[in-house]
Amino acid sequence: MDYIMQSLTVLVFLSIPQTFIHLWFVLVFWGFPIPRALPRLLAFAVVYALYVDLAFLALPTPLHILNSALAFLALSYVFFLRAGLRDRLMVLVSMFTLTVIVDLLAASVISHFADPYRIRSGPASDMMYVWPFIAAVGLLAYWMHTRGRSPGIRIRRYILESRNRLLHVFLLSVFVQVVLAAIYVATQLTQQFDTLFTVLFLLGIATMVAISYLSLRLISQTRSEAIRATQNRYVGDLMQVLTSLRGQRHDFANHLQVMSAMVTMGKHEQLKRYIDEVADDLQSGTTKELLWPSSAVSALIQAKAASAAERRIEFQYEDIELSPAWQSIRNIDLVRIIANLLDNAFDETVKLPEHERRVSLRLRAEDGHLLLEVTNNCEWLTDERRRMMFTPGYTTKGGPHSGLGLAIVRDLTDGYGGRVEVRERGRGRIQFAVTLPLHAHRRYG
Repeated sequence: MDYIMQSLTVLVFLSIPQTFIHLWFVLVFWGFPIPRALPRLLAFAVVYALYVDLAFLALPTPLHILNSALAFLALSYVFFLRAGLRDRLMVLVSMFTLTVIVDLLAASVISHFADPYRIRSGPASDMMYVWPFIAAVGLLAYWMHTRGRSPGIRIRRYILESRNRLLHVFLLSVFVQVVLAAIYVATQLTQQFDTLFTVLFLLGIATMVAISYLSLRLISQTRSEAIRATQNRYVGDLMQVLTSLRGQRHDFANHLQVMSAMVTMGKHEQLKRYIDEVADDLQSGTTKELLWPSSAVSALIQAKAASAAERRIEFQYEDIELSPAWQSIRNIDLVRIIANLLDNAFDETVKLPEHERRVSLRLRAEDGHLLLEVTNNCEWLTDERRRMMFTPGYTTKGGPHSGLGLAIVRDLTDGYGGRVEVRERGRGRIQFAVTLPLHAHRRYG
């Protein structure tokens, strides 16, 4: 009877509140929607804590840790149907990490006043040593929730959208360390803690968590900076288009004035020749945007053509016919691919003498694929540059260049199940060829 009462005391006053508060903290930290989920969080905490406590004494420590993880995942599919697997694993790892840290801190404090094993087997008064730490986590979760703060939301978005296998290996290694730490805590709860060893171990765990968080935050910030740089460049291109349109409107107003004067003066032959000259000039300067797959791409090509003219670059491009198949590729992704390839080509070509500055763009549909080729003159391509050019952050340019343009192209291309190739077209001439399946959809996570 005493054992049943002690178990109920632990369940009601420790396991359920700790599970609920820790889960609440983790969800707020990563930026999951909370308001309507609180009743489900409480139900999840009750069922999960009840199951884990019942299995606590029946299983050896390693199996208990594994059983707890599997139970967490299984119950998450019952209570939170819409969450993806990566979200579930992220919450699981975070919950284990937080629980290990809190239990370690509590056990190290209790070791100076009582037997640590009494946290689970002793009276409720001994469990009160754990409550200050749980309350601190709860207050922090409440503060983040009421202030709308989610420190890890950008990291979560980066993890969900990333297809980098090294990132997955990194997260798996963190999880393994957390599990090992959890096993250590569970086994040491039956022994008297050595103070110095406990402090060093706590510092190691805290350092591991801090480095993991800072590493992921740095990666996500680098990605955000690359997106902002690309957006700023698009805004600059759009301003060039608007400036060009204003200039054309001004010129056209002047042409109309000249034509009106010729009509008034009765100079019909001169008027005909003048109209022909204006038509020829407009024909040679028009980019035939209606043949491009979207107005966004058309605007981009116009802006890049204006930029090439300013930099004394001969820019050639071919038109294609509009097809419904293009709709499977998002305009924003196609614009980012073309823009980054052209920016890279312009930056390389401008290093050459003016008479050698040539860039060409070819875009066509063939055998169910979109083929995009950007060819430009460049300096001699070394083996090192070929090997490193798609590495994020690698650049041979000076100034504010981030070295992320080609990495973004490869990332977007991989997302559609396509490929990007680098081809040499003779000495001092290079071509980037992107192939995208026309009926593919971008993969996230």
